Amino acid sequence: MVSSGTRAVRCWPLLVLAAPAAAEVWSSWAGIAQKTGFGLVSPLPGILASLHPDTSITLAVGVEAYAAYALRAWLAGENSVSDQTAARVTTAISARAPCRARVGPGKPG
Repeated sequence: MVSSGTRAVRCWPLLVLAAPAAAEVWSSWAGIAQKTGFGLVSPLPGILASLHPDTSITLAVGVEAYAAYALRAWLAGENSVSDQTAARVTTAISARAPCRARVGPGKPG
């Protein structure tokens, strides 16, 4: 709960709205990863043949972690103007990439 002047503002509705958005972004990154060669691998074929981890989540984790770091660098105001500009640009690019992959050129949406 956040205090806003005279009354408290509840934050839980933002979580209700953010959860489906986060799921959509995550699935978009996983889709991009699958299209670019990430997916099921067999890292130990002769030792543990039944192990097939899905590496498509590694792209989603890496990009989202980078986007969060860049967003903080941009909004914290502790860096030089050129650093903040680079952080702002890369934050915007990483935020738009899942949308372009889902509704790219020639795709409905």
